[in-house]
Amino acid sequence: MIKKINIKGLDDIKAINQAASDCNYDVWLHSKSTMVDAKSILGLLTLDFNEQIDLVVEDGVNSKHLFNKLSDYIAK
Repeated sequence: MIKKINIKGLDDIKAINQAASDCNYDVWLHSKSTMVDAKSILGLLTLDFNEQIDLVVEDGVNSKHLFNKLSDYIAK
């Protein structure tokens, strides 16, 4: 599943990293030029916040809890 996500700064990165780290499945952030593991704080810091960023979760997992935690960041 793919959802567009808004990241504005370091506090957002920390919240996204914490939420992803609590998951027992893979969570990725994908921008125009980069794809990083959302559980990797160093990977998240390489993202260009000026680009559209997609939150990517594998199909077939129950990601409702993750999306609820990240509802403030998911583009509406």
